[in-house]
Amino acid sequence: MNNAEYIKPKDLKELLQVMEEYKERVTVIAGGTNLIPQMRNSEKSPELLVDLSDMKDLSFIKEENGSISIGAATTI
Repeated sequence: MNNAEYIKPKDLKELLQVMEEYKERVTVIAGGTNLIPQMRNSEKSPELLVDLSDMKDLSFIKEENGSISIGAATTI
């Protein structure tokens, strides 16, 4: 397994700063259950992991005007 850098932004502002600064180096994860086995088997070698798992800004379920929105980091 490679030695990828790891960043866990605390809010959407920090996430956007990281994405702008590191651009194509970023691999976004929200737990890593698919990526970690691929890294162990040397199938993937990300440079920078950005973990969204604790981002409250992306973890929500809302109903507005008859539509339901589910955030990208919402868990089952």
